[in-house]
Amino acid sequence: MTHWQVLLVSSIAWAIWIPAAGLQNAAKGNKSGVSIVPIFPGCPLVVWGIAFLAGTYGLNSIPLWLVIIHLVLLLALLFSIARSAQVLRQQRRAKDAA
Repeated sequence: MTHWQVLLVSSIAWAIWIPAAGLQNAAKGNKSGVSIVPIFPGCPLVVWGIAFLAGTYGLNSIPLWLVIIHLVLLLALLFSIARSAQVLRQQRRAKDAA
């Protein structure tokens, strides 16, 4: 894994976090928004820096582990999106039935 691949995977995972957090708020009935700053730009850049430094010092397994961690995070976020969408559908059906 190169540090560029780590940046790509981590950016995708953290970008998916944005709709996941918004849908979770909506499923809970919160009308407030979700702030993505500084998490979205900060976390992928920090992870990218760690991968770059690890590659520079010959620690080639660290970028792979960073990608694996972010893929697990991505799966959890996709599961959260699916669950929140299901809750919102159930709430909409209940509202329509009433």
